[in-house]
Amino acid sequence: MLCYDGYLTPQNPHNQQHCIGASYHRGDESTVWREEDQRQNRQRLLDCFPDAKWATEVDVSGNSARCGVRCATRDHLPMVGNVPDYHATLTHYADLADNKTSAAPAPVYPGLFMLARWDRVVCAQRHYAQKFWRRR
Repeated sequence: MLCYDGYLTPQNPHNQQHCIGASYHRGDESTVWREEDQRQNRQRLLDCFPDAKWATEVDVSGNSARCGVRCATRDHLPMVGNVPDYHATLTHYADLADNKTSAAPAPVYPGLFMLARWDRVVCAQRHYAQKFWRRR
């Protein structure tokens, strides 16, 4: 995976296509394909690699984009851990402003965990993941 002010995946051997991205519109939950997003994705690639002939050959005119909604964290780091019980947390910490001396651990759903935002970590470290799974 090539990461710059966007990303470009290696060519898929099954369909000879790359995946380029990604657009992001804060607060927008639409999954509608937008020509302008594709144009901007390509332009970011050209801006980051102005002297690379291969970058000019990336074609986004096929209207074959996949659109989706993704989560984001403020620091853009991966998340891993227990899934919090939001409503129980509101009740549990209702008096926290008046009782700052101690706070019990946040209520969580037992046995439910999350693993999110590992896309760049996993893609950038693909060979480590492959080595790990081969040992198992």
